[in-house]
Amino acid sequence: MSRDSHWQRPRLLAAMAYVVAEEGFSNTTVSRVCARANLPRRSFYIEFESREDCFLALMEEGLRSTVELISAAFGAAETWQEGIRQALAALLVFFESEPALARSLIVEFLAAGAEALEFRERGLLALTDSILRRWETSPRGAQPLPPMTVMSSVHGVIQRHLISNKDKPLLSLLGQLMGVVTAPYLRPHEVAAEVELADDYAQELQNGSRVIPFGLPSSAVEIPSTLLDPRSKRARSVLRYSGAHPGSSNRQVGSGVGISCRTQVSSLLSRLEGLGLLAKTSAAPGGANAWSLSSYGEEVTKAVRCRRGRSSTGYATGTRSITYLTS
Repeated sequence: MSRDSHWQRPRLLAAMAYVVAEEGFSNTTVSRVCARANLPRRSFYIEFESREDCFLALMEEGLRSTVELISAAFGAAETWQEGIRQALAALLVFFESEPALARSLIVEFLAAGAEALEFRERGLLALTDSILRRWETSPRGAQPLPPMTVMSSVHGVIQRHLISNKDKPLLSLLGQLMGVVTAPYLRPHEVAAEVELADDYAQELQNGSRVIPFGLPSSAVEIPSTLLDPRSKRARSVLRYSGAHPGSSNRQVGSGVGISCRTQVSSLLSRLEGLGLLAKTSAAPGGANAWSLSSYGEEVTKAVRCRRGRSSTGYATGTRSITYLTS
């Protein structure tokens, strides 16, 4: 893999998710993805063979994240019911924090052709296998077919919500999904009890009185190493300011972050543009350039915006995350 692949590929994946979520897969083109990523077409074809190849790579990232969630959920649970409840809650919170990725994976794959549909089926099988391998004892001797059917039902519930209930949080589905998952294995009164527990858990997560006892998976976005350097405080300040004040000029950025030397401001802005984190709108002769976060810059900012004990969605998690952009 080339050095550029470490930052070009995640930028293109993030851009693919955004464009597909906003325009639909059928209206997504390589040109639109490249424009959103602020990269030339040749960079796209270094990383991917086609639009479809890029979308499948995005689906693969989503599957990886989902398997991470399931592994973490069952690792922190004492019973399979608790593991399912925690896995569903974390999945819904993760999708809430990554709406473009969620819509791409759950809704738009239908328009992506036979290969995407086949990948989806393989993904459901992989998730089913991941769940069954982590149950110490399968509920009532569960066989592969019923869990596969259950996973398809879970997928369908989330899909319908994303299409028609945009004003309601995904976490509101937790009780309903818990009922879908447990119905084949428990008696009706036991299912009702699990639904009530899940509804209560969702409410506690929303009001902050409970936490998800493990970290959410990392996103497909790779954070440039320069931002992780403690000495890069000014670079982080510039990104934070640009996100809050899109379209700012060199002078406004410098004033906003406390850099008085024009040369230093220009150099820093150009370096961040070179990393793909900022996008510049060139001014007419005699005018001022305008700087804003690129789509990749937005994704990087979101990926590192977690403070200790709280995810970027506002739901608490039980692990520590470092907010590099706040210092």
